[in-house]
Amino acid sequence: WDTLYSIITADMEGNTTAEKKIDQAINQNISGYCATFPMSAAPTPEAPTADAVKAYWEQTKENYKSEEKRAFTVVQIIAGEGMNGNDLNNRAAEIQEALSTATNADVEGVITNNIANADSSAGTIDYKLIACEECTADTCPEILNTLIKAGSMEAPLSKLAFSKDLTATGVGRISQHYLDAEGRNAYIIRAESITPATPLPYEQAEAAARAALEEGLKVDLFYKTADELHKSISEALIAGKDMKTAFEAATTAGAEVTEFSDSPISEIAGKQEPGMELSEAGANQQRLHESSLRRTAINTLAPLVKSGQQAVITGITKRTTTEANDATNHNLRVMQLRDELMKEWLRAAYGRYKVFAPKAE
Repeated sequence: WDTLYSIITADMEGNTTAEKKIDQAINQNISGYCATFPMSAAPTPEAPTADAVKAYWEQTKENYKSEEKRAFTVVQIIAGEGMNGNDLNNRAAEIQEALSTATNADVEGVITNNIANADSSAGTIDYKLIACEECTADTCPEILNTLIKAGSMEAPLSKLAFSKDLTATGVGRISQHYLDAEGRNAYIIRAESITPATPLPYEQAEAAARAALEEGLKVDLFYKTADELHKSISEALIAGKDMKTAFEAATTAGAEVTEFSDSPISEIAGKQEPGMELSEAGANQQRLHESSLRRTAINTLAPLVKSGQQAVITGITKRTTTEANDATNHNLRVMQLRDELMKEWLRAAYGRYKVFAPKAE
């Protein structure tokens, strides 16, 4: 791909005037009005009936399950006098391997055998076997709150105890061995029993199902209200009202309306729910909003943007394209634009002739 691109584009010159116009269009400034409509300003939907809640539960009952329960034996290997962390790690690895390779191993017998045959010059160990009756991840005994080292991170034993890896082959599965934060204790877990999660009966799931349905109805009504507000403002503009007057409907509906002047498109598209700009979804949404703002005609509305707990309505009254003051940066942008256009042309050619198209960089 890189070789083909180099051969085709070598010594190729673009239309500098056209590229300059495209660059100015992409980096243009806009003026207009922006209305931020929060979910809190939308009307409250009617409470769902008991029949509606039950029907919703019937459709989504797999979302409402009991918590999985597990019972364990926790092997605690304690470093004795003269034993350092590395030696403890090695002894724990030996015991873990012996437990893993023996079917229905006698845990205590494996440990006592290791103690009897170990070289005591590296120090001695002691041990405890702690039986944990069936519990959930949230109700596990205190021993499972012990912090262990997992690479460069620390995590509670309970995270290991309720991992999928531990029960991948069913009851009797032995975990890896882990040292605590101080390096004086090692832990190995054996799964003794597993009670899988099962769908809850309606009586137990009703409250959670009702809450989920109410939230869904709230979001649906919010988006419907935002769509209707966007439509009413658009119709007012079509009827001949100026942008400021048309956006009064947004203020009446509870939206925060701001006027912006000669602002970069990226700045206006960046008006999102706090925190969204840090997420991948927020970044994708901003790119889509920027694209729609570039295509929106003067004195019309851009498509409605729904961002989490708010909706954004933007109307454009003016566009401004100016000469780049920094010739170096402008030329760099033109070169980047030429590169992008050529790669898009090549990808289209690949697709047209049914040749494998490389992924966009």
